[in-house]
Amino acid sequence: MHHLAAWLTRMKAGDAKVFCIGFNKTGTTSLHAFFEHEGLTSMHNIAWPVESHRLTGRSFFEKTTCYTDGEQAAFHRLEEWFPNAVFVLNTRDERSWLRSRIKHVMRFGVPSGQPGCTVLDRLGTMGHEFFAYPEMALAAWLAQRRTYEASVRAHFRGNDRFIELRVTEDRDWAQTLRAFVVKNRILPERARRVWAPDANKRASEEIRDQAQLAEYLSLAEEVLKDVDAIRSWSKGHLTLVHCRA
Repeated sequence: MHHLAAWLTRMKAGDAKVFCIGFNKTGTTSLHAFFEHEGLTSMHNIAWPVESHRLTGRSFFEKTTCYTDGEQAAFHRLEEWFPNAVFVLNTRDERSWLRSRIKHVMRFGVPSGQPGCTVLDRLGTMGHEFFAYPEMALAAWLAQRRTYEASVRAHFRGNDRFIELRVTEDRDWAQTLRAFVVKNRILPERARRVWAPDANKRASEEIRDQAQLAEYLSLAEEVLKDVDAIRSWSKGHLTLVHCRA
């Protein structure tokens, strides 16, 4: 009863918030479906990360409890606005993440550059940057994600209101998430079966241009190797500099 009363108090106060701040294609749609199934209000779009960067953006978050698709949200500001909020870093293996992003931008086809081609008109920013310069886009995606996730982990290290989930890889992610939000009084403790949605997956066979898909997936492998090689060189170079100092 005490837990239920505390939950009701938090919900009425409007400070019960769950911010899923991982990049897209890391189970964001599944997270959104999970929250709605649990009876929580949830927002799944890229508008709220933008609002989190506005000094006057706090009022945008007053009516909804859960937020997904939070790529590069200003988590420092969200934490300042909502001190009792909880944060979820949804992530996944980088190789499968890049492959998923490539399939996502290819869902409407490949721009031909010919008159009448409408592929570009149907794409968002991610698709435009990919088809403009695929190799550079893949490298930028990796750099942005690694930098952002490193800052998130450093900021929330040891914080009980933070959890990291691999929705696309961990079969028990829904149970883990439910226990987390119950512990932090976002949900009341109750006996019910936990549903683990597996939403918005796109099979390779769904992409019309299989030859182009194979070429892009091969490029992703090369970019991943190159980025890792640069990272290894940087670590070795910094170590040598420190030793000389």
